[in-house]
Amino acid sequence: MNILIDNPDFPFQCSGDDLGQWLQWAQMIIPASDRPDGLQELTHLITLVTNINRLDLRLETYWHQGDIHSKLSLDELGQLWERRWQEAVPLQYLLGVAHWRDLILEVTPAVLIPRPETEELIDLALQLTRDRHVPTTGHWLDLGTGSGAIALGLGQQLPQSHIHGVDASAEALAIAKTNIHRYGLQERITLYHGSWFQPLSHVRGKIEVIVSNPPYIPSSMIDHLQPEVKNHEPRLALDGGTDGLMAIKTLAIAAPDYLKPGGWLLMELMAGQGDRVISFLESLGQYSSLAIAADMNQIPRFLMAQTIA
Repeated sequence: MNILIDNPDFPFQCSGDDLGQWLQWAQMIIPASDRPDGLQELTHLITLVTNINRLDLRLETYWHQGDIHSKLSLDELGQLWERRWQEAVPLQYLLGVAHWRDLILEVTPAVLIPRPETEELIDLALQLTRDRHVPTTGHWLDLGTGSGAIALGLGQQLPQSHIHGVDASAEALAIAKTNIHRYGLQERITLYHGSWFQPLSHVRGKIEVIVSNPPYIPSSMIDHLQPEVKNHEPRLALDGGTDGLMAIKTLAIAAPDYLKPGGWLLMELMAGQGDRVISFLESLGQYSSLAIAADMNQIPRFLMAQTIA
């Protein structure tokens, strides 16, 4: 059981004065270079594990409260917060929880922490059903499912479809299975252990849309990433080979055999990869309607490609 997801109880109590003093200490240990983001993380932590909301925190009304209820003791919170900054462990791994779209997902270092920009892959997929009349039924595919975030996002929005999720990591699939069962979608989301399309021969040529956030970071760049990423997130989900395009090219080559004629491939890319990816897909001669869509920050981020019908 994940105490922050499955347990509605708040077994620990402290006074508002005790919480106020703890918050002063917690703010002091945030490194100066991380202070703005660190303060946001601190707010998220307190609202997640206590009965204090963001407004109470901003107005500091908790100082005047009697008993404040929490899922963790102040000692446990202190140990967790120290690890966050001393070891650069992502808060999501320390809590075992990530918020993504309207989902609360269990996460461990076996899975990539789902990012806000990846949420937009779901929006692009839904846009295809409206603008390109892609069927909302049939088979949809999430390659490299990790925590199951994309599969769950699709499953929630496409209740008449069947979602297939594939991952090469058995540990990641165990997390995805937990998340899918928590939302009661195990009848409509099927998980497979294997490399990309390898376990999917039974749906070859039947898939409406493939959605994927594959590894796309060039191998030489990984050791230069933030310590939270390079030291804690799974390299399998990050490393895109020498040019960052190894997995992207593998999926682009194989996808037309698994998609229905006129089916769609949606992939998240790293900023700056769009032109090279478009050129590569054009060279294959199996796609039309090639485009790169920008994310919420106007960064070219997502490949949209339709197979030739």
